[in-house]
Amino acid sequence: MSGIKKIFKNSKIFFGTFPSEVRPDYVDEDVLKIIKKFVYNRKIIIGAQSGSERILKIYKRAHSVSDILNAVYLCKKLNFEAQVDFIFGFPEENEEDLNDTLKIIKEIVKLGGRIHAHYYIPLPGTESENKRAKEIPEWFKKEILKLEGKGKIFGKWKTQMLYQIL
Repeated sequence: MSGIKKIFKNSKIFFGTFPSEVRPDYVDEDVLKIIKKFVYNRKIIIGAQSGSERILKIYKRAHSVSDILNAVYLCKKLNFEAQVDFIFGFPEENEEDLNDTLKIIKEIVKLGGRIHAHYYIPLPGTESENKRAKEIPEWFKKEILKLEGKGKIFGKWKTQMLYQIL
């Protein structure tokens, strides 16, 4: 790509849409520096899913909470906006898991990241396809709604939650 860019150095070239969704453990400073040269998109969507190490292990995620925070830090350092996906209502989720998740969410927000919130929806063909989402406690909803009111959280989590209850 750099060779093509040299040929057309005074032109704006569209290389296609940058697929900006990435696992936290794949975010690397050198790769971000290269990508930054060739794209206009400054949003990186990071698939965190949970701020609980226990939930990440249950769902066989290959990343850790520290990978999530490192990815957000690197995005900020290189002037990318980190939009971090979180899922609430995992069937196995308990109060401690929710506290861990809320703590990480607040750290991400302090780093300038935004949270893309989802409510747990079991996917057909997965080990979890027959599991039902767990209801989110009121204290957690209030905390999330406060952050949503400040523009730090967005997404269809409330709508997804309503459809699970019906």
